[in-house]
Amino acid sequence: MESGDRGDVNTEKSISNGGGTTEDSERSRNEGDLSDGQFKMRPHIRDRFRPSTVKDIIHTVLREELVGKIYADSDPSMLSSNIAQLVKRKVMELGFPRYKYVVQVILGEQIGAGVRTGTRCLWDADCDNYASDVYIGDSIFCMAVVFAFFVY
Repeated sequence: MESGDRGDVNTEKSISNGGGTTEDSERSRNEGDLSDGQFKMRPHIRDRFRPSTVKDIIHTVLREELVGKIYADSDPSMLSSNIAQLVKRKVMELGFPRYKYVVQVILGEQIGAGVRTGTRCLWDADCDNYASDVYIGDSIFCMAVVFAFFVY
């Protein structure tokens, strides 16, 4: 063999032993969960659920769906289901990776009485979060809550 051939062989070896193939690096870049062979247990700061952004979405949906509605004229179960689906769809469009959502909507007739609600949940305080908003109209009130859970 000539000395030029040896250089080519050595170059090939250093590329193949240099930390993985291009296929491996593309896969880890696409998945976003692998870093130096370790699984990330927390979302990156840019990928965290943002309650203020989600609260704005809830606020907008509630106003769009409920302004001018009268409680007696609408089917409350159908209306609350539609609001929950619309809120969830818009939150999912934000693209927070690896989050699952639970949307709870409470809809009732506004007759001057107060309402208190409570929710209990076990979650990771570092990754999981929620956002909520309330709409109070002339004859209808609605509270919507979005719970976001990071999937490990």
